Amino acid sequence: MPDYSPENPAPWAKYKDKTTKVLVKNSISYVGSYSFYNHVELVYAAFAESVKEIGEHAFDGCIKLQYFYYPTPKPP
Repeated sequence: MPDYSPENPAPWAKYKDKTTKVLVKNSISYVGSYSFYNHVELVYAAFAESVKEIGEHAFDGCIKLQYFYYPTPKPP
């Protein structure tokens, strides 16, 4: 997932007032900067084990975010 900015928002930003849940699936290794910026209705975010990094400000402005599930990596 690429990086975004307030001036160049993610394609799904048009749903920011309706999105309540985000599930990042196994094929994604990076959640880009500002990916879910100002998703004011977002309550729940969960990530697959494949996600290794979350960019800056990815969840800034998510004022209702209560549940953030990021699995603990398995030991080598």
